Amino acid sequence: MKLSAIALLAAASFALALKGVAPEDEHLYKISNGIWKCLNHPNIRLEAHQLNDDYCDCPDGSDEPGTAACVGIKDYDVRKKLTFYCANKGHIPGRLPSNRVGDGICDYDLCCDGSDEEDGICPNVCAEKAAERVAKENELKKTLSEGLQARQKLLGRLGAIQKATKEEESALVEKIYDIRVGIKEAENKLAAEIDKAKQEFGYEAPQVEQSPLEKLTNFLGPAVQQKVLDLAADARMWLVANGLMPHPDQTQGSASNEPQNVRDARDELQDEVEELERSLEEQKQLADKSRALRAGKAPAVIFSLQGECVSSHIGEYDYEVCFNQQCHQRGNNLNVSLGRFSSLEELPRSADWDEVLDGPRYSYVLRYVSGARCWNGPERIANVHLRCGAQPRILSVSEPEKCEYDIRMVTPAVCEGAIVQEGKHDEL
Repeated sequence: MKLSAIALLAAASFALALKGVAPEDEHLYKISNGIWKCLNHPNIRLEAHQLNDDYCDCPDGSDEPGTAACVGIKDYDVRKKLTFYCANKGHIPGRLPSNRVGDGICDYDLCCDGSDEEDGICPNVCAEKAAERVAKENELKKTLSEGLQARQKLLGRLGAIQKATKEEESALVEKIYDIRVGIKEAENKLAAEIDKAKQEFGYEAPQVEQSPLEKLTNFLGPAVQQKVLDLAADARMWLVANGLMPHPDQTQGSASNEPQNVRDARDELQDEVEELERSLEEQKQLADKSRALRAGKAPAVIFSLQGECVSSHIGEYDYEVCFNQQCHQRGNNLNVSLGRFSSLEELPRSADWDEVLDGPRYSYVLRYVSGARCWNGPERIANVHLRCGAQPRILSVSEPEKCEYDIRMVTPAVCEGAIVQEGKHDEL
């Protein structure tokens, strides 16, 4: 009777010591009357000693959580779910694919305690791994702390930049108003010259419809919408359709029968329309900049670096990145443009803290386009990836595609978040 009670007690506690089973799964391996049932096939009943005996009895492999005996199961969906739990005491628990259990290789990235191999093969290195992790976390804390301090100094510039941007926007609104008035005057002048040419030379201009430029007379708002840019394009099309502006494919000589005074008036109107298009695009960019400045996040701080450049010698060349302006490669008596600033994009953020610790996270990318054309190739472009750092510097430059440059650099402008505390974190 006493022996029977001991046997039952041993069976009841067996699950607690079953190798390869996570604590949250131990309830799945409770022994009842010396019998255990396959998890997904309860009709298959096994004795306790058949668990982890290096022989696959269950179609779902659930009887071998601590061995690789079931990795030959044909059903891939079942096979890929087979994992080995590593307790890794003093560090972070891990799960190892069952096909890496007992293969004689120390998988310290997931099993620092060496429990996936026979005793004596893989010494426990969890203390060292834990120390490495703490060192990485401390380094990240230091980088973020220093970066945030440097970024705070940059934020001090935003007030002046916001004021200057607002003044630029106001001046541009007035400029657009003046251009609009100039366009109206140019239209009137062109009409007068056409009428004069008709009376003096019998010149017949094409029948014109109402100018779409008149639609702009009510536009004075500080924010430029895309439809306004479309109106400017409509204006150009109107001039071409009515013979008042040459078609892009038209040669200079094709309008030679037109009186010079009409041609001069038409050219003046064309110049006014082109100036309007440039001003509208400039105002659109200013509106985007103003929104970013009001948000106060990384894009705003990057705008505060307008005109500042970062240079580093990488390989055979000197590389220079000028925020919101241009990017250059210098060397061998050449100064090559890698592009003009085009846009700033935010990159996806990893939610996995281990991924953040394993490598630097680049949070934004500056796009530079329309650089110097390569020999028998396209125009150069550069993608400048930014991550948090107290001192701005270029880390590396590569050319993954012909004439396309990948530049990695650090700057305090993109340092965001809070210091890591008590296992919680905000990413750099």
